Formats: sequence, C-alpha cells, structure tokens
Amino acid sequence: VYDMMVVPLLYSGLVPASISSIPVVEWSTFLFWVVDLVSNFMTGYHQELDVQFNPRKIAKHYLKGWFAPDVTIILIDLLFLVQHQGDNEEDDEAVSSSSIIGVSRMVRLLRIARALRLVRVARLIQLSTDWLQYMTIVNTDFSIVVARVVRLVWFILVLNHYLACIWYAIGRWSGEAQASWLEEVIKDDKLSYYCAAFHWSLTQFTPATQNLAPRNEWERIYACIVVLMALLTFSTFVGKMTSAMTQLLSLNTKRDNEQMLLRRFFSENKLTDMLRVQIWQCWKHQSYGHRRLGIAREEVPYLAEMPKRLQMRMDMELRTPHLCFLKIFEVTERESKGVLPFICHFAMREHAGIHLQEIFMPRSNAYEAFCLTSGEMRYESKYVSGGAVTVVPQSWVCEPVFWGDWVHRGWLTAEGSCFWISLNGEAFRAQVTACIGSPFGIALKKYARGFERLARDRENELFDVVISEEDQWKRTNLAMQSAPDQQQVAPTWNTMPKFFRRGTSTLFGPA
Repeated sequence: VYDMMVVPLLYSGLVPASISSIPVVEWSTFLFWVVDLVSNFMTGYHQELDVQFNPRKIAKHYLKGWFAPDVTIILIDLLFLVQHQGDNEEDDEAVSSSSIIGVSRMVRLLRIARALRLVRVARLIQLSTDWLQYMTIVNTDFSIVVARVVRLVWFILVLNHYLACIWYAIGRWSGEAQASWLEEVIKDDKLSYYCAAFHWSLTQFTPATQNLAPRNEWERIYACIVVLMALLTFSTFVGKMTSAMTQLLSLNTKRDNEQMLLRRFFSENKLTDMLRVQIWQCWKHQSYGHRRLGIAREEVPYLAEMPKRLQMRMDMELRTPHLCFLKIFEVTERESKGVLPFICHFAMREHAGIHLQEIFMPRSNAYEAFCLTSGEMRYESKYVSGGAVTVVPQSWVCEPVFWGDWVHRGWLTAEGSCFWISLNGEAFRAQVTACIGSPFGIALKKYARGFERLARDRENELFDVVISEEDQWKRTNLAMQSAPDQQQVAPTWNTMPKFFRRGTSTLFGPA
C-alpha cells in the first residue's frame, strides 16, 4: 500500500526523492514479504474438492504461481535497503566526479526499481480477493455487503490518486512551454496542487463541479481519455454500489413484512391491549433471537446436492464432537471411525430454536435424542424436585432413545435462542446393527444392556434429562466399563445374537 501511494507521487514530482523512502516502512515491508514468502511454502491450497497439505505439492504449486513476483519484490526491497545503508555511511564531504556519475546512475536504477515495485499491486489485488472470499465464507451477510462497498470505494480512491498524479505531471511538463492548469491554482505549493488534481479527477467520475480546465492540447487529450474511462468505470461502480445497498436494505425486508402483518392482525381482530403487548414482546424475542442463531445445514439447498462422500465428511466433522459429549461415544471414538460418518449423516440433524419454542411435551412418544449446542432450555416435569431444571450446552436429552422405546415425561422449552442437534433413534440403531460385530458394536451392546438394568432399577427416577449427580456418575461408570478391549476378537456373523441379525428396534440383549 505504501508503494502504491508513494510511487506515483514520486514520478509526478509531488514528492521529492529525498523523502520518498522511510527506513522504518522499508524494513517493515521487506520483513512482511519475507515472512509471506516462507509462509506460502507451508500454506495449503484447494485442489478440486480437497485441500492439499502435502509439502512437496504445496511447494510445486507456489513455485508455478506467485513465487517469481514475490522474489522480485524482496530483491527490489533489498536493493533499497542496501542503498539506504550506503547513504547513512556516506560522508558529508564533496565527492569526486566519478563518484557523482556513479551516484546518478544508482539513482536512475533505483527509480526504475521503485517503478518495478508496483508489481506487488497485483499481489495485493490477489490478497484482497482472497480476503473477500474468506469474508463470504465466515461472515454475516451484513459484513459481506459492507466489505464489498469498502472495496469499491477504495478502488475509486486509488484510481483517482493515480489519475491526479498523472494530471499534475502533464501540467508540470506541458506548462514549461505553454499555459497550464497549474496557473489556476491560487496557492503555489505541492499540497495545493495535489488537492486540486485529486478534486479534478474525482469530478470526472461524478456530476460534481470544479474550476479547473485543460489549457493546452496535451491536457485536453488526457482529459478526454479520463472522461471516456470514467464513463465506463463510474457506471460499473454505480451499478455495484446500488446492488450492494439494495442487498443491505433487503436484509430486513422479511422482518418488516412480518411486523406489518402483525399490526394488521391486531387491528382487524381488535385484541385487548394486554394481549397485544404480550404477543408483540414474544414476537420481538423470537425475531431477534432467530437472527442471532445462524443457519442450519438443512436450510442450505446446495449442501444436499453435493456428492454423498463430501456430505458425510462434512457431517462427521460438524456432529462428531457433539456425539462425544456422551461418555460411551467418547471412549469408543477411535473404534467408531468406520460407522461415525453414516451415523452423523443418516441419523443426525441440526435445529434452530427461538424463544418459548416447545421441543416436546409429556406422554408423547420419543423418536429423537437431543444435544444442546448453544443457548439454554428449560425442562419441566411434575416428577422433578423443584418442578424444573435448566438444560445447558453440551447436554444430551432423551438418551434412552438410543437404546430402545421411550415416552417423554416432561416439557422441554427453549429459553431464548438456541441451537441443538437431534439423533433419530431408529436410524441410529439401523447403522449400529450393520457393525455389531466390531469392537464399537460390542461396546455399545454392553452399554445398552447395562443401561437397561439401570432403567429397571431406577424406573421412577429416570427422566428425559439427567437430574442427579448420582445418575450421571452411574452412566459414566457404565461407559468406562463398556470401553472396547483392544485384545478382544470381534465375533463372526454366525456367533452374533439373533436379535441383532434380525435388525430389531432395540439394542437391549438378554442379560
């Protein structure tokens, strides 16, 4: 950025060569590009659907790409640093004529080298493009639109900076023999000339006014070229800026429409003031909470169109950490690598909840278990001491669904905005049945039998959520006892229990 701004000022004569280089900035830019050169040999790159991390392939890819421009930048920076070091060691005494000739040649060489440093502008453009792509992936819609607007404005400012420097250079060169626009500037100093030139260049892109006009044929030719270029550039700029601002305004369109319909409903149905206030406050909580939630996988249609293998890899990366919040899956994670992608893809789903949303109610059949990932939920049951408990992130609800049939014993309601992952019990058991002879399957079978005994012994104390520390300790201890034995040989298909081969809806085997 420093060279991008200083080089045109230097060559137009707006900045003297003696102050065009700042040692601290020169060293900073040199170190930046050296670190960038080294880091690019350790930075992976995208190859079709995969990210390539092989060091040899990374080096080969970088050598074919930006390696040559980066080395050029570093060598030019090194040349300037050597020149500055020579200037610092130079005595104040007069030098010989041969030294003067050598210095003048060095100055010309350095001026050419400084012009070559603009090669990094292309590199910066690439970096800005990568940054915008990163913003598109990880940031919100609002941040992406703002980033695009900032990028457009920055492009216009840099373009006008270059046009202003060229405008001044033409006026300075042509003014030696004939009239020039410089004569119309009241204050005779470089800052006034630059401000006037920059103002002139901006007015070529906008319908603004200014009092400067070409005074000779060279200035008029340049002015015509700038106007033609501005005609194309400004129309593109206005189109993109209008699109970005329209996108910003449309972000709240859905919420504004809901607000209008809600007011109309109040008016037409003549609801009482108290009920209106309660409904309005509930809507505000749910509306703003939903905007803070993010987006679930099922809400992005393209993700369902990706290749199945890529979908399963993504689901495994997103959902495995939450599955491992249950101790039995934490102690069997290494043995479950083969089946986890299928469980995460076919049995698990993400959900977003809003304030006061009811997840389930008492006496209803339970088909899914839930893992809260963010926010809080409230579990209410007449059988629980105190009437209610708070469900916090990293907690699993309805664990019995993993191992058999279950009926809900209370209400589960979202407290504010929250996000959770559900696991379908039937789909889970179907995937586990396919690998029941593996160490992972044997461990789950052992844990399921122990959980059945625990459920029978504590039938009146077993709820949708873990209420007591004793219950949590018993489940953890049972999971540790069910951990796979690395020396155990997996049974063959013929030695498996018959009910597993039938694919029934339970993992509870005979005690």
